[in-house]
Amino acid sequence: MVGDRCILEVVYSHKLPRFPASLTAGAFGGARGRDFFSVQCLDGTMLFYEQETHTFQQLLKDRLLPEQVAYVPRNDVFITSSIKIWQSSVEGKRNENI
Repeated sequence: MVGDRCILEVVYSHKLPRFPASLTAGAFGGARGRDFFSVQCLDGTMLFYEQETHTFQQLLKDRLLPEQVAYVPRNDVFITSSIKIWQSSVEGKRNENI
């Protein structure tokens, strides 16, 4: 045996309207039994999908580059950072307020 190898197989793909930078998954809004995905794009736009359906999008302002995004299910909050010239901050946005 020379080594182990894994073969990845595409089981699902979805065309996006913008170039993606990161993906966040979770039960947004406290939903149960449904999959939600948030795609952050290079231009700062967040695309939200429920199962396979695009539900809405939101532009994160003052973004030159995509920043880290984390979802905290206990509080139903998205956490992201914002870096502006001479200052940086951490922002928390409730799913219902996005």
